[in-house]
Amino acid sequence: TCRILGGKAFLLKTRINAMNNHESKITHLPLLKCFVNAEENRREYSIPRHQHCDYEFIFLISGNYEYQHNSYTGRLLPGQGFLLRPGDWHIDRIYANTHYQAVNFIIKDDELDLQQEHIDEKQLVVTDVNGTIQRILRDLQRENNTSDIFAPPLKNVYLQELYWQVMRLMPHETIDGNQFRDTGNLQLAKALRQAAMRHISRTVSLPELATLLKLSPRTLNNRCHEFFAMSPLKAFMKIKMEIAVDFLTQTSMSVKEISEYLGFQNPYHFSKAFLRIMKISPSQCRKSRQP
Repeated sequence: TCRILGGKAFLLKTRINAMNNHESKITHLPLLKCFVNAEENRREYSIPRHQHCDYEFIFLISGNYEYQHNSYTGRLLPGQGFLLRPGDWHIDRIYANTHYQAVNFIIKDDELDLQQEHIDEKQLVVTDVNGTIQRILRDLQRENNTSDIFAPPLKNVYLQELYWQVMRLMPHETIDGNQFRDTGNLQLAKALRQAAMRHISRTVSLPELATLLKLSPRTLNNRCHEFFAMSPLKAFMKIKMEIAVDFLTQTSMSVKEISEYLGFQNPYHFSKAFLRIMKISPSQCRKSRQP
């Protein structure tokens, strides 16, 4: 394998395997959609406001690159990059004599978000202090320009290394710990979400929730504290609040209508619970995601 793929690729695969064998099992992989190497030498231009459907990492090699990321306006310096997430709004402004690269990818896990909710967009900017990101991007660009049968798997190998190196450079408090959840965590999270969807409009007790999940109350309590560091009912409520975020950002339902749908006595109790769990009010949440 080393002779066919090259020693460098073999070492990369070894690194990925070592990460996957970490005591906190990694259960997801990034998959490449496209790689863009953009060198603009003649003119200055802007890309109008648009919403991202997938993840995208944009890295500035040289020149000037300004952008608006949701409500945050920023400017990259050469050697810096930032991460866009599904649902983010974005405006690009690229100046003449600018060279940047963009990596568009998806995560093969419907339940996963890479970052904690409602973090400051400027925390998604990383600085390539030792040249690691540029080196990986050069390798990725080389394979993107290669058409043999080994190029597609090698591109995803380099994407995986890029992904974890970018995660390493992020402030650790912004990273969603669910990236390192194990199979039991995944199954329990999925079961809790299904139960929340089936019983979205009413309150459930711990014994009732345990019965729905076919566990004893004690086992459910222990697993929720082990996997999520919270009680089962708090985890259940957090899922309902995440559903509320979808309603607030993707529909025109009023806070009163969302409150009633989620089984709250009144909008005041809903707003109080939402603020406590999501650290932002429903109105602020809706305003922050408006196009």
